[in-house]
Amino acid sequence: MPDPGPTSEAPGPRVRWPEDLLKKHRLDEETARFLRTLGLPEYLPGMTLEFGIFDSDGPDLVIGEDVEGSPIYVDSESGAVFHAALMEPNRPYFINSSVRLLAHFVQRIVFDPAHGGEAWSENLLNELRAVDAPALQAWDTCMWPALIDRFQLDVE
Repeated sequence: MPDPGPTSEAPGPRVRWPEDLLKKHRLDEETARFLRTLGLPEYLPGMTLEFGIFDSDGPDLVIGEDVEGSPIYVDSESGAVFHAALMEPNRPYFINSSVRLLAHFVQRIVFDPAHGGEAWSENLLNELRAVDAPALQAWDTCMWPALIDRFQLDVE
């Protein structure tokens, strides 16, 4: 899977997590370094998610929430990012394989200007599938396919 590299291009304030919180959750070094140094954008225009520093007592680090207060978290064992929807708390939705890939998807879907009309979503899906295919699996288990379709409507 190609590495998208650093992803700090998103405009606006960024959330950076404190070292002591990252150590408490025992994240791998790459994840901790990314969250500590580059962080994630605080505000995502057109989305009902926000990133921030939240209380999280378990082993996983909560890095955000949706408009209903459902947590977005980094799994402490795998480093993958999930969304625990309140409607189905025992069935989390997969977001991305890492926080770096989450930042890359956010950049490409939310902040980069859309080009290409009707082909925009298909081209974007193909590009993103090359860097994190699991994030673009079935709509009922992953967040991004439906969001890309919603952003496609804004492009047309």
